[in-house]
This record gives sequence, C-alpha cells and structure tokens, in this order.
Amino acid sequence: MTDFDKQVSQALRASGWTVEHTGTDGELLATERRLDDDRRMAVICRDGSEPVTAAGLWSTLATPLDLLERREIDSVYVITAVDAADDLKEYAVGIRHLKVLRLDELLAAALDFGEYLQDLLDTFATSPDGLPDYYIQPRTRVDEDLETVVRRWIRGTREPDEPDGPEPDQPIAVLGAYGMGKSSFSSHLAAVLAEAAKDDPHARIPILIRLGDLAGEQTLEGLLGKQFTATYHVPGYSFAAFQSLNQAGRFVVILDGFDEMKQLLSWNDFEYNLGQLYRLHDGDSRLIVLGRPTAFETDEEQEMALHAGGGRADAGWPNCFEVELSPFNNDEIRLFLGRYVRYRRPDLADPDAEVAALWDKVGSRHLRDVARRPVQLRMLAEILPEYAGEISELDLARIYDIFIGHLIDTIIQREDDKNSRAAFDSTERRAFLTSLAFWLWKEQKATFVASETVPLELVEPYAKGRDLLAVRRDLFAGSPLDRRIGERFGFPHRSFQEFLVAETIWSRLRTGTLTLAEADPLVSQEISSFMSLQRGRQETAAATRLVKALKPGTTLCWRLVTAVFMAEEVMLTIRERLDAHLSVRTGRANRRNQGKITSWELLLLTTWTRKHPQSDAGVTIQEVLKLAQAEDFTLTALFCVLRLGGTPRRVEEAFQKLVAMLVDGGTPQAVRSALVTGGQARPSGDYVYLSRLNGPWSFGRRTGEARVETGRNGRPSLVGGNELRVRWLAIAGIHLALRLDIGRGRTANARAILRSLRPVFGMWLPTAGFISDWLAPSGDLAADVQLNEDFEITPAVRDQILDVLEPVRTACAALGLDVAFMERGTDSPELLE
Repeated sequence: MTDFDKQVSQALRASGWTVEHTGTDGELLATERRLDDDRRMAVICRDGSEPVTAAGLWSTLATPLDLLERREIDSVYVITAVDAADDLKEYAVGIRHLKVLRLDELLAAALDFGEYLQDLLDTFATSPDGLPDYYIQPRTRVDEDLETVVRRWIRGTREPDEPDGPEPDQPIAVLGAYGMGKSSFSSHLAAVLAEAAKDDPHARIPILIRLGDLAGEQTLEGLLGKQFTATYHVPGYSFAAFQSLNQAGRFVVILDGFDEMKQLLSWNDFEYNLGQLYRLHDGDSRLIVLGRPTAFETDEEQEMALHAGGGRADAGWPNCFEVELSPFNNDEIRLFLGRYVRYRRPDLADPDAEVAALWDKVGSRHLRDVARRPVQLRMLAEILPEYAGEISELDLARIYDIFIGHLIDTIIQREDDKNSRAAFDSTERRAFLTSLAFWLWKEQKATFVASETVPLELVEPYAKGRDLLAVRRDLFAGSPLDRRIGERFGFPHRSFQEFLVAETIWSRLRTGTLTLAEADPLVSQEISSFMSLQRGRQETAAATRLVKALKPGTTLCWRLVTAVFMAEEVMLTIRERLDAHLSVRTGRANRRNQGKITSWELLLLTTWTRKHPQSDAGVTIQEVLKLAQAEDFTLTALFCVLRLGGTPRRVEEAFQKLVAMLVDGGTPQAVRSALVTGGQARPSGDYVYLSRLNGPWSFGRRTGEARVETGRNGRPSLVGGNELRVRWLAIAGIHLALRLDIGRGRTANARAILRSLRPVFGMWLPTAGFISDWLAPSGDLAADVQLNEDFEITPAVRDQILDVLEPVRTACAALGLDVAFMERGTDSPELLE
C-alpha cells in the first residue's frame, strides 16, 4: 500500500468506512455498515502531479465497472492528487455511481467543520461585550484597511492597481500594542470567513486558536487534537487529514496572542512552540499570527521569531509579513462612539446629542491620545456619562480603576436579587479579582482557567464560615470575568489583568511581602507602564526605602527600574541624600537622609540626569568624582562619568582620576608588594582570597581574617589569621588595566576607544548592582548602551596613567591572569589607538 493509498484509506475511515486493500497498489475496497444493508465501494487511488486521463484508467476501471453493473458493489470512486483531466471528468458524468474526486475534497467531506463554523459565528455574534454592534475595521500604519489586505492575501492574486502586500506563501504577523483590537479583529475575521465557508464549500475554513491557553511546551498534534476533540467537536478529525487539507489550501489559520503565550513560557519553550506552530505554514496554507511587539525584548528576538529564525539555517521558519495596527483617528473615534452609545442605550431619544457630549470630553486634549486605543475608548464611553470630576484628573490609571469598579458595580446591580452573591460587596469582589489576577500571572497560568483549579486560599478571606467550594463558585459566577467553553474564566481584556497585577506588585512592595528580586520577572512592559501611572506618595516612599536597601550584586530589569524609581520625586529624595552625604549644597548633613549612598543610587541619578539634564535631581561629573573618592564603587563611578559625558577635558580628567583610583584604591601597597613577591591568588565571587598555608602563598579554604604587615626585614607577612580577603575592585581595576595598551614616548595624542571597556563593565558592574537589560548575552555591556564619545588623551596624561599601571602589570602575573594580550600586535581590544 502506497502512502497515497494510506491517506485515502484514512480519510474513508474517518467517514465511517471499513477499508481493505485488494493486494494491488492503488486499489481499495470500502464498506459502510448499515442496519438493513451494507454499502460497498471500489476505490481507485492515483497519486502524481499530472492529471489522470480516461485513457490511462481504461484497464483499471474495467473490473470495478463490471462489478458495478452486476450490482456486486454500489459505487466506484477515483481519488486523485490533483485535478483529473477533462476527459475523465466527462466520462464519469455519463456513468451512474462513478465519482472522481481530489484527495483534499475527500478529506473535506470526511472532516465535518459545520458545527465548528457555527460556533465561530455564534461566539462573535453573542460576544458578552456586544462587539458586533460597535466593531470598527482596523487600519494599518500605511492607512490600508486590514481586512482588505488579508482578503487579497487569502485570494492569492493581486490586481495591477492594488498596492503591494504579503505574498501568498508568506504568513502575516499583525502587531499592535495592548488594546489596539487584535483579538477583536481575529474574532471578526473568523466569523466573516466562517459565514463564507458555510455558503461556499470551496471557500477556506477559518481556524481560530487562542495562544494564551498554552502554558508549556505543546506539540502541534496535541494543540489541534485538543482544539477539535475537547474544546470543539469536529467529527472525523485526524491530524494527518487536517495537515493534508491545510497543505491543499483549505484553511486560514489564525493564531491570536503569541505575546500571551510568550509571557507564560521561557524563551526556549516559546521557541519550541513557535516551531511547532510554524508547521502550519505548508503548501498552499494561509497563516496569520497576532500579538504585541513587546513580547520580544530585543530586535534580535523579533527577527528570530518573525523573520525566518533571524537567518538561522537550522530554524526552517517562514519570513512573516509584518502589519502594524494604526490607532483610531478622529473619524473612527466618533464612529465608534456613535455605535457604542446606540448599543449601550438603545432607548435614548436623542443618541446624537449623547455622542456629541461624549465627543466634547473624549476629543479634549487631555483624553484624545487615550481614546485612540479601542479598549480605552470603550472604557471612556462607559464611565464619562456618569463621571462628575475634572477631565484633567483622568489619567490612564484612574480610567482603568474607575472602569473596573464600574464593571463590578454593574455585576452587583444585576445580581442583587441573588442572596448568595449579594453577600460580597464591591470591595471584596475587587480584592478577589486582584488576588486572582496576580495568582494567574505569578504562577504563569493560562489566560483562561477552570474555576476549580483556583486555590481555595484565594477564596478563604471571603468565606465568612461558608463552604469554600460554594464561595468560589459564587465569586466566579458573580464577577465580570468572561466565560469560555469548558467552564473556563478569564479577564475580558488582558490589560485589565495587567492593571490589577501592577496594583498588587506595588501593594506588596510597600508592605515588604514582595522583594524587588521577586518582582523583577513579573514586570512586563505593560505592567511597568501601569506601575508608573499608579505611583503616588506611598509608592514614592516605598521606592526610596527600596533603593537604599538594594544590596550589591542585585540586577534588575529596566522595566522594573523605570516603574519603581524613574520619577522626579524619587530622584529628588536620592539627591537630598547625596547632598547630605557630600555636604555639597546644604553645608551640613540632614539627619533624616544620613547614611552611605549606594552604587545603585548613583547609577539611578546618572540615568535620570542623562534623560532629564535640566532636572534639579541631576548629578555632575565633579560630584561623581567626590563620591568615588569616599566609596567602594569606583568602577560604577567611571561608568557614570562616561554615561554623563561633558566637555572632553572634564571627561579626560575624570577618566584619569578614576582609573588611578581603580588600580591604586583597591588594595593597600603592602598587599600589592606581597603579590609581586611571588604569591598566588585568584578571584572568587566579589573578592580575591589570599591565604598562606605552611609556607608560600596559595589559595585555600577560609580559616580566619588576616592583615598584611611589613616586618623589620621589609618583607610583608600575614598576621591575625590564615587568609587575607581583598575586595573585588582591585581585580576590576586590573582587568581595566589589561585593556589599556599605552606606550611611553608617543608625541601625538591618543584617542580613547571606549568600546574596549565594555567587557570590563559587563563583567564587574553587576557585582555592584546593575540593570540586566544593559548586559549582552556574551557578558559584555550591551551594544545599545551609549557611553560618552571617544576622547583625546595627551602624552602627559598617558604617562601619568602608565605610572599607575606599571605595578599592576607585575601584579597581574602574580594573580595568574592572562597578560599575553598586553603585548603589541595581538588582536585584543585596545583602549587607545
């Protein structure tokens, strides 16, 4: 039996036939069991890329047709891989019970998508938020109607006067920020295509898959099996039949929410799942993926995911055509308001007047940009008619806060006649939703979950002595959560969940029940934006406390740093501490702000100054130098100087001083002498451990603190213990020194090549505290972290640096560090050229 025979056999079995092989390739006998009488069918299978002709089948057809005439079988089917020749089709028309079909037509008959198509139509038509009544067609950034672009791509041809777009063999990647209408478009498109497929058996069938439900590695076989046997029911479904139909061009596969899938997975798991999903890109398939571009933390990630694996030869992924959604323009805002008002209040005597009043508020300068996202415009349309406050007080965080409260109040009004649900007031319902949102996010659960999987600990605070299972059921039933097939619940829009998660992170940071390190992996770009908007007096106080408590070696992502610390009020508080510490402006210490300023605070002030150079919280190069002379983070100071920039002379002077501090300040002269004497040492963690056990210097187990003293003979000795601990800064200085290739006697100025310091910064700054996004996978400083422009170093300054570095070169050898690249003519990075 050939592979083609097997595919035909499988399709027939999916339709309820029992199939036997006659012993001759290309010939099958199928039987359908009935109560009164069995039906028997002879099946002739013909694979190949050339059309099958009548003449080519004469000898094969003779026996089945004779059996048909003698009524020993009921029909004869010829199944081909491609369209049969016209003469065979015409011949079949003249013979009763002789049918000629392509394999994909047989498969389409075997898989019954009728119920699934109706489900897609019903889901859109009965959307709980009334989407069909106010849906607005999205536009692309190049001002094209998105549905028009997609329909042209599905059709696979382009008229001469039509604009360029995706090729038929290219998947489309629809990108848009949260609330831009991606999921609404996918639901609408699936419904439109489902309607067409019900009317036209040759139209492509839409396959809509929500990726937010994927919480782990998932094979394509498992995903589709769940979709068409558990979530929906497609009689006759088999993976092989589906893939054959997909390859033959029978489907439009819509994958909505790759960002939600990414949020739940590690990059490796995401890469695996994406590879599985891209198996749907095959033959004459049509594949659309939709999601937020913030799913990708770097351009490289986006390039890898959407553009042929970023050029990786082994990826085998397609090159997607990116389409970016455009925000609403003024006309679309007004059209939306008109439709939404009529949907929400069909009994209004003068809806135009209501729309005009809404437009006056929404179109104001303060709200206009907020209203350009569909999800936010809907919230404004809900809350503004009853909002009595000042429009200027409505920022995005306040809008979300009011709208979520509005949803809860609506539920209470609707359910107030049900005593069991009336037992929960709006505060309790809001608290439960908040804890549920955080649990879903922290535990990386799917966007929609079954209520019985929610831990009873989340429910217990609201039980009041009642049965926990009953309370959980009532909390879900009387909530603004959406319900999907399979008794699964989720937030009406993912941004609602993100807003509540942001609230929870702030609350737990304030109370100390969540550390910054624990919060770090939870903060997405959207949550970071919400946290920034939610920052108030209490949050500012918490941020000030948290930054002082940051320990050396802590790395945090830029999203969390922005959300918690990047605010004028926080920076001014740190600035006060710096003033008190250095007595720069006040002339006397402020007791409230006393205490050592941390390397993290210096890093944050520098970052703030770079973004806001006119801010009162800014820091200067001179202040950084003063701080570096008294503190143990000279390398951080050097990085900050190069980030701040300034006049070439100031940067040059600061560079010279800080390099001298790095090399000289890390270890006392006595320790350096001990190293030069021939001792051995090596770095370990944040320190260099030196120990002497029974004679020469050697690395050993820590057995006690010690110090170096110089004896009468002028030789250093270790007293007070068996081990000497030297802080890491000395080694950082040595690493920096190894990257300086300076020769005495040069008369011309040398130019400092600051990219040579990136490996030093990448290696050592995280031990003092750093921003994880600023580190490259290689361990170097990331390429997009800008430093000051390269600058000139005069021969005099060069010689001064050399005076500091000469002892270090000797010390490097004693430390066992590789110094071979210090020789001229090597390929090592050079600081000076």
